[in-house]
Amino acid sequence: MRQVLITSEVATACELLFGRSRPVIIDRATLARRYRDRAFVLHPDRAASLGRPADELSEAFLSLTQAHTLLISLFEGASRISLMEGPPAAPVVSPGAGRARRSTAKRPPSFTEFLYYSGRITFSQLLEIQTWQRRHRPQVGRIAMEWGMLSSNDVSALLRRRDRGDRFCDAAVQCGLMTRPQRLAVLGRQRQLERCVDDFLLSRGLMGTDELAALRQRAHAAQVPDCR
Repeated sequence: MRQVLITSEVATACELLFGRSRPVIIDRATLARRYRDRAFVLHPDRAASLGRPADELSEAFLSLTQAHTLLISLFEGASRISLMEGPPAAPVVSPGAGRARRSTAKRPPSFTEFLYYSGRITFSQLLEIQTWQRRHRPQVGRIAMEWGMLSSNDVSALLRRRDRGDRFCDAAVQCGLMTRPQRLAVLGRQRQLERCVDDFLLSRGLMGTDELAALRQRAHAAQVPDCR
């Protein structure tokens, strides 16, 4: 079972799926069942029968789907996750922003999270960006093969272990196929190759280059890591 810190994003996603009675432990089957039930209630095709605007249901359905995508990504091959409370962090406020949100994450927020906490992007957009980055993230196994650390047989064996809940690089270290410094190097390289959030924001017209540069300066002044 994998332990997961409850950040504001995780808490909001859980509330969308489970309501205010957030479970401590979530398994894949329960999450899938809850998503199906909520998706049926909020599906835009039911707008007429429910007497609700289709646009309103479409937005709610999209938020639900993105919340489900976020929670699924937390399993990382495990069959269950355990949600852990963490100490609240100080809020990140962008000067001139309308409504700031509070971060409950123990680690420093990323630039994308800074945009959300400062009120510049919505929760749905936050999830969409995170999903987009994960989809374009290079595989650590491929990086390790390109560097000559692992063979194709090694990667296949480690992927089978990941199906049982082990994280790929952690399993590689446990099996003696990778040292801890090599693990850090591979994960660091994966992070370097990850698509920058700027590409997403600019290509979809969510903000212009001048505004993006100004937000980067504000994030730097707030000591937000200049991560991708």
